[in-house]
Amino acid sequence: MLEEIQGMPGQAVAPVHYDLATGQFCMADRDGRLVALDLGQGDVHFDAPLAAFATGYALDQSLLIADKAMPPVVVEKASDYYYEHDVDDLFEVPEQTVVAPGANVPEISPRQSKTQFVTVPRAMATFLPTEVEGNGDAALILAQRYMQLPMTKLLIQREVRVATALRAAGAYAAANKITLAAGEKWNGGATSDPIKNLQQLCDESLMPITGIYMSQRTYSAFVQNPAVQKYFAFKDMGKPKPKVENANELSALLELPPFIVGRQKYKNPATGLREFIWGNDVVLLHHPSQLPAVGLPVSACTFRFAGGLQSGLNGQMSRALQQLTFANGWGVRAFYDVGRGPQGGRKVIVFHQDAEQVIDTKVAGLIVGAWQ
Repeated sequence: MLEEIQGMPGQAVAPVHYDLATGQFCMADRDGRLVALDLGQGDVHFDAPLAAFATGYALDQSLLIADKAMPPVVVEKASDYYYEHDVDDLFEVPEQTVVAPGANVPEISPRQSKTQFVTVPRAMATFLPTEVEGNGDAALILAQRYMQLPMTKLLIQREVRVATALRAAGAYAAANKITLAAGEKWNGGATSDPIKNLQQLCDESLMPITGIYMSQRTYSAFVQNPAVQKYFAFKDMGKPKPKVENANELSALLELPPFIVGRQKYKNPATGLREFIWGNDVVLLHHPSQLPAVGLPVSACTFRFAGGLQSGLNGQMSRALQQLTFANGWGVRAFYDVGRGPQGGRKVIVFHQDAEQVIDTKVAGLIVGAWQ
């Protein structure tokens, strides 16, 4: 829109217009074209990406709990067997131990079986062309983002695999599994009693439960449940509810095994929604204080292949060229690939080789559908 500004009476001036769209004063020339009389903001600056500000999402590994639920055991071979001692070597009471003088002493031998594991190689790569990196804006920090992305994808994928394996109802005996009816859900229901559910499965486990695993949403339903709040609310000596990062303080207050809360979300391919990886179920597990365990029960663990490049010529050459870093079964290769594109570029490969294994659900428990 143009507004004409007239001169004072008796003055002969060329018509001057104020352009509301550009915020400039203009005057028509001989050909009727408008000529700007002063500079506007658009004349002194051309919009460009900020050099020190760009938003995005980065993985916070403190939100992941897969390594706690299925702790890694590094093995030298990609596949092997592990022994399982018979459960009744501990729990079975012998019928006869009284021995007369000179009589034969009853004998007993340990019983065991073996189970095979096969690790699955998994890898993710990324490639940053030289011309793309050179032309990138500073705020994009391309090299860092390209290097982080493969590891992020593999860690999220592992979290989903572990949560899926441990929440598989078919892996648990009937006595070690509770499926909650609608009225028993932790986030609503006339007969809801989360502590009773947990204590029932703790009692059923043949060894003490060492950790209770659930999503943040399920944990929130637990602490808001009236049957739980009555244990610590409105009591002079009771502690306030701890924040989710200190959930084990609440479990200690309630005399339950420690809570381990998974707070990472993922995009569910079936629904397209961002949902908590650990879903609506609750998993109870037993882990010994140290792994690998010999002669001790373990609910679940991850057999992780040591990789094959830690010794031998290939490993020595890779380390000498500083192309390979390898730690605790995770490997990262970073090198310049001259064969890609006109100028080549940087390639990063992240890899690991795991077998996520549910070992013994007689020392575990599952609550199906704690939240709805």
